[in-house]
Amino acid sequence: MLERFERLLPHLNNEDEELLEFIPTAAQKKNIRERKQALVDFKSVTLSIQRNDMTINESEVLFQSIIDSYPKMNFGSYIGEYAKIIHNKQLESAIIKIQGKKEIYLTVEEKEEVKKLLLKVDNNEGDSQEHFETLSFAERALKRQRLQEKQMSSKYINTNILIPTSCEVERLFSLAKRVFSPYRRSLHPQTLETLLFLNRNKSLCNLALVALMVNEKDNDKDEDEYEFEEEW
Repeated sequence: MLERFERLLPHLNNEDEELLEFIPTAAQKKNIRERKQALVDFKSVTLSIQRNDMTINESEVLFQSIIDSYPKMNFGSYIGEYAKIIHNKQLESAIIKIQGKKEIYLTVEEKEEVKKLLLKVDNNEGDSQEHFETLSFAERALKRQRLQEKQMSSKYINTNILIPTSCEVERLFSLAKRVFSPYRRSLHPQTLETLLFLNRNKSLCNLALVALMVNEKDNDKDEDEYEFEEEW
């Protein structure tokens, strides 16, 4: 609607008394242009967060950027840190800090929310001092380096697997609707699951691999039938 208004504006007669009361003032025109640009930028944000590789931290950066750039639009009440749409503020804040390499700033409440994401401790790393002294100079140097790298690395699992939106799920539902069409209502659940898995993971396999797996399955079936006939 705003784009249509800008296209019509040059063709409007500013001296027409019937149209004069409907033509915005200069201040109103400026406000319209600012809001149009804000909506254009906001659309770019909504499209970007639908990427498959988008992380929660990156989505928060995009949201905060659009909020800071257009304070008059009140985006913060919808997508800000304290928006009502956020179900667990402590969990989201903790994930953002972990992905942003700011784990040292985690609060007690945030640590409690992400405790299940902690990496399992390798007990072999805690070697005794006696064992450490039996190592050679090179082995001790490398071990110190490994311990230092471990202390600097994250204590949590890779949280990039946590998706910030439900776009992937919605895409899967749409794909399932196309596969499970009215003409294929007799599909077995396992067959439907297999078709969806293969379609969404095309990068992990090809036709040659699928054919190989099918042939191996057929060969196993033939061997079972042959063994049954021999026993009979």
